[in-house]
Amino acid sequence: MSAASGAKKRAFLNAPADLVTSSLDGVLATSSHLARLDGYDTAIRVLVRRDWSTYKQSKVALITGGGSGHEPAHGGYVGQGGLTAAVCGDVFASPSTEAVCAAIRHCAGPKGALLIVKNYTGDRLNFGLAAERCKGEGYRVEMIVVGEDAAIPSVDVGMAGRRGLCGTVLVHKVAGAVAESGADLDSVLDAANHVASHMRTIGISLTSCNIPGAPADPNSAARLNHDEMEVGLGIHGEPGFKKEAFKGCQDAMERAVRLLMEERKGALDDSFDAGGGDDDSPTAPPPSTAPPPSSAGAPASSEPASVSPRPGNLRQKLATNEKSTDEEEAMKLIDKRVMKKFDGAFYGGVVTSYDAQKKWFHVRYDDDDQEELTRNELDKILMDKSKTRRSLGDAPKNVSLHKTDVYVLLVNNLGGCTPLELGVAAGDALRACHKRGMHVVKVGAAPFMTALDMVGISITLFRVSPTGDAKFRILERLGEACQLPGWPVLGLSAGAKSTKEFLLPLPGGKKSAGGGGGGEPKAKKQKKADGGGGGGIVLDADAHDAVRCALDAVCGGIDIIEPELTKLDSATGDGDCGTTFKAGVASIRHALQSNSGVLSASPPKNVTFADVIGAVASCVRSSMGGTSGALYDIMLSAAEASLLQVDADGEVPPAVRVARAMRAGAEAVMKYGRAKPGMSTMLDALVPAVEAFEQIASTASAVECTKAMAKAAKDGFEATKTMSAKAGRASYTSEAVQAGHGDPGAFACAGWLKFIEASLSDLANNNGGGE
Repeated sequence: MSAASGAKKRAFLNAPADLVTSSLDGVLATSSHLARLDGYDTAIRVLVRRDWSTYKQSKVALITGGGSGHEPAHGGYVGQGGLTAAVCGDVFASPSTEAVCAAIRHCAGPKGALLIVKNYTGDRLNFGLAAERCKGEGYRVEMIVVGEDAAIPSVDVGMAGRRGLCGTVLVHKVAGAVAESGADLDSVLDAANHVASHMRTIGISLTSCNIPGAPADPNSAARLNHDEMEVGLGIHGEPGFKKEAFKGCQDAMERAVRLLMEERKGALDDSFDAGGGDDDSPTAPPPSTAPPPSSAGAPASSEPASVSPRPGNLRQKLATNEKSTDEEEAMKLIDKRVMKKFDGAFYGGVVTSYDAQKKWFHVRYDDDDQEELTRNELDKILMDKSKTRRSLGDAPKNVSLHKTDVYVLLVNNLGGCTPLELGVAAGDALRACHKRGMHVVKVGAAPFMTALDMVGISITLFRVSPTGDAKFRILERLGEACQLPGWPVLGLSAGAKSTKEFLLPLPGGKKSAGGGGGGEPKAKKQKKADGGGGGGIVLDADAHDAVRCALDAVCGGIDIIEPELTKLDSATGDGDCGTTFKAGVASIRHALQSNSGVLSASPPKNVTFADVIGAVASCVRSSMGGTSGALYDIMLSAAEASLLQVDADGEVPPAVRVARAMRAGAEAVMKYGRAKPGMSTMLDALVPAVEAFEQIASTASAVECTKAMAKAAKDGFEATKTMSAKAGRASYTSEAVQAGHGDPGAFACAGWLKFIEASLSDLANNNGGGE
């Protein structure tokens, strides 16, 4: 990600100020099971179960919430078998106390309400205050604070505790299932507490995040180099405890699982920058997650209102006698850790940016509170190895995980990863667990709790204790049916120890199509075995060698033109044409280099040209995906079938039979692909080549035939540059986009015909001008 301009990232929104309400309205319009309290005019955004009035008298209400930007959390877990209500704040900002009170008053019945709160200062304060106010009004309310962040070592956890992350959704699911069963408030609270106290989460990301419609933060964008990953970051883009080289997904997932399973001694024992101290300095004070004092004297809010500092929590004037700082020097302090002492406790944070105009340093603390400091003030709290480690008081009990335990694994997309990447991460994370001898009984991979567009993955491990599962039936609760849009439709799956568990044998007993270079020759209906009117065209040693040389030339030629194929396809298509053809020729090359098979240097006896075409089709079938792979498979299969037919008119020259086979292949492509010449497709090269071949097949040599075909195909490709595409992906683009771009399929066809012609010409020249 570039750290350039601070320009706004394009986003599907109307007015940035209406982002949250507009999104909630869209969710409501597409979710028949949801309703909302009518409080937009007072910033009360509460999603509730539409059917709750039916169950209010008989079930415990579950209420959660927090800042928006973590979708599907929190509204995606409202529904049968889950939450009763979700209170939504602005992006990364805690909802107000009034909003939480409104949710409690609407949802709490005789059996009471449980508030499930992620551990951030503002959420604790606003939900806690709402709970106390509603208790005073006669409602029965309990609250659980979830904090399972493993990025902070247990010895470094301050009074604020660990941050609440993706594991919170497991609390939602289990508590929701218990509440759905009609259990009382104490039972629901006990189950929620059990889940919250038996899990840990760690996040790894390749980028920070951007609020839709807000200017990009250049300092945030520049925080990571393209080859780095950040370990232990939160769900609001706040820095992690360490940057490391990104060596691929497998390494990252193994690192994440290792961090979850192995208790770290302290933040500075894991080699992160301590602001001038030695990386592993044992004497530096640890960064705590306890909240810093609010500079305005007000309680710190839970989540930052935006990536930018909150105005109400920042210094308003510059101190006198301020040390001067040039911008270059100031930028060296970005990402430095700070430690602030207040009322005997330490508060860790990081310098995130510098305002050259105001000469302020922006500091974000580990619980997401923020403030701006002058250089003099910053110097006093920059971490330095000369400072001594102090006791942080009683830290929360750390969750102990052991490989002999039974686990539930969540692989969470933090928002910016594609489903393809999430699949890779899920497989790698599960294998990392198995590599450590862990028994994973359930696994889920989805965007459970995101951080806007952050390209990152978080891993949650929940330890299933025998006594806890017996008492709370945790695994059963996780598997119970629910109507929660954010929960996987099919629930969590059993954790497979190997992909071999899912393998089924291919029909026919073959391990792979085309394996071994094409296998044995097929049985044919033929009049003669010497190349007569049947399916013969038996290839002698020289002919077989010539065919192998031609195929080898095609393989090498496609590798050379692959970049141009990709370029042409990217202009009007999806850009995969080059890699698709390259995969196909790689399979053919493997068959050519095999020790046995039709295409090998040691083929079976009486190999025919039909066998060769069938073997090439088999290679294509097993390796080339997409439209090109299907069309070439159809073309080659139809050509093979034509060569196997018995002619009723007696002897037919081999070249004529091959021309007929090519005609059959072209017609099959037109039949199933629904394209014709003139539509800017491969047919604009293939059909002219077939026609040129048919005109001279009975009289010309093989070299002359291939030269005629190659020229006709090249002319056909050139013609596509002025055609309007009527088939294929290019047909979905405008003529302005298509203008001047030839069709990649026609280019590929002209290419392989040219490579065959060049190979046969070289062979003829080497043989003294013969065929």
